[in-house]
Formats: sequence, structure tokens, C-alpha cells
Amino acid sequence: MALFALLFSLAGRRWLLPGMVVVGGCAASLPVVLASYQKPWKEEYREASRFIAQHAQAQSTVVATWAPNAIYFNYYLRGFMAEAGKSYALATVGVQDDVPHGVSELCQRPWKAGEQVVLFQHQMHRLYFDMVNQRCAGTLRWVSGREFRGVFVDFYEAVAPEHPGSAPSMSPKG
Repeated sequence: MALFALLFSLAGRRWLLPGMVVVGGCAASLPVVLASYQKPWKEEYREASRFIAQHAQAQSTVVATWAPNAIYFNYYLRGFMAEAGKSYALATVGVQDDVPHGVSELCQRPWKAGEQVVLFQHQMHRLYFDMVNQRCAGTLRWVSGREFRGVFVDFYEAVAPEHPGSAPSMSPKG
């Protein structure tokens, strides 16, 4: 409103040009405004949860990448997994400053060879994907992934230990 008042006060009696500028600006922005109301942006937790339920093994571990968001990750997942007749364990990696520690704990879990681990993460937490790939290289192997609006899903498979009865080495080779 202040912009309109300024334009018309500067124009004095010649209001035609400022009026045309205002009407043109409104007309130009109208398609963008209408598009945002027709298809609002929201994270696709529902779609990602359905995808997990369709591609998960009968028993999987789903890792929500940030503990405070676990309720969002689990809201739809619980229903879709039950509908598919599959069970799962929901684990979290951590919160804020303890993320590296949480990822290290994830890598050191006693996974069974071939066990499926699903990383369910918000787009703002994509750093977990890089950390898991880097730190869990000898424990978890990335199988596939899919991006949804605001959410990522990545499937991993637990790798057999290098030597029977021993945990995979976490130290770099070389």
C-alpha cells in the first residue's frame, strides 16, 4: 500500500504511468502466486514412507536421521509398514552436536550380513548420507536411494565382517 501511495504522490496528476506500472507488476506476479496456492510445497513424508514399505524387507531397521524428527518419520511409516505386513525397528542417529558419535555407533552395531538398513532423512540432514557412506564403508553398503520433496530415502545392506567373528575395521588402510 505504501508503494502505491508513493507512486501516486510522485506522479501528481499524471497517474497513468505509475498506474500502469503497478497493474503490470501485479499481472506479472499473478501466475507465480496462483501456482503456489494450487500446489503448496510440503515435505513428502507420506510418499517416502509408502516407498519404504513397498521396498523394505520383512524386517528392517529404519534410521531416522535426527531424533527430534522421529515422530514425523514414523507417522506414516507405521501405517504403511503394518499394511504391508512388515515389521521394522526405528532407530535415530542423534541430535545436533552428537551426530558424528551417533553415526559411529550406527556403524558399530552388530548387523547381520544381508540385513537391510534404511536411512530416512530430511533434506536439511543430507550430511548423514555422506557420513554414513564414509564411516560405515566396511559395515553398510549403499544399495539404492530415492529423493522425494524435502526427504531422502536410502537403502543399505549390512556387509559380512572381513573375518568371521570380528567386526569390520574402522581404521583407514594404507
